Amino acid sequence: MLLLSDRRQRLRQSEIARAFGLTPSSAYRLTQTLAAAGWLAKGADRRWGAAPGQLPLAYGMRDDLRILENARDILETLARDRGIPCKLNLRSGGEAVTVVYAAPPGHRLSRWALEEPLFPVIEGPTGAALMCDTPDAELLRLARECRTDILEKRDPSFLLAAVGDVRRRGWRFAFSPNHWRVPFMASPIRNNHGEVVAALTIFGSAAEFAPDKLPALSKLLLAAAASCASAENRRKTSHAGD
Repeated sequence: MLLLSDRRQRLRQSEIARAFGLTPSSAYRLTQTLAAAGWLAKGADRRWGAAPGQLPLAYGMRDDLRILENARDILETLARDRGIPCKLNLRSGGEAVTVVYAAPPGHRLSRWALEEPLFPVIEGPTGAALMCDTPDAELLRLARECRTDILEKRDPSFLLAAVGDVRRRGWRFAFSPNHWRVPFMASPIRNNHGEVVAALTIFGSAAEFAPDKLPALSKLLLAAAASCASAENRRKTSHAGD
């Protein structure tokens, strides 16, 4: 369903079979079952895509969807008024997916998040924020099964320490170990039930994230993450951390 939920990517039944290693008969039964539930529909071009039958599922999560819409406005405010590049990530299985990205015009990192929209869900401060409520045993399993050679896979204690930071103070800061050498600070976004629904990450240059600036940046980040759950608090974000 995740594969076919992108309206720009509709697949023939044979392509679905290849994508998931299914036999033609299994792919047929799968598509027919989902079509009967109203979750998939086949167009005139004989390609399958998401159908409106999924809307009741989305409606049941309308509060979480509202949070994500709030977050879009907040990220744009941070980029416009504070000059801070930022992104919003969701978890999709073993990956973190960038769904919203905002950066000041002309910023040197303005294309970075768009060029790398997917990464392992346990990687970096963003991963620690997304996974902060996950039991340690599950985190270690994800590290073992990660298919990318990242620090969190090579040294799971680093992953546990990162998640521990988020659990203790609500955010995690680190330099990215990749070629970008980008400083990151991330915090979880929670819904009204206290569940993590996304991660909010801010980043920039080493000078912008100098040690003496981290307290104000962490305060700003935490205020922004909290504001995502309340439409009434949106306007407070541009003044947080002063």
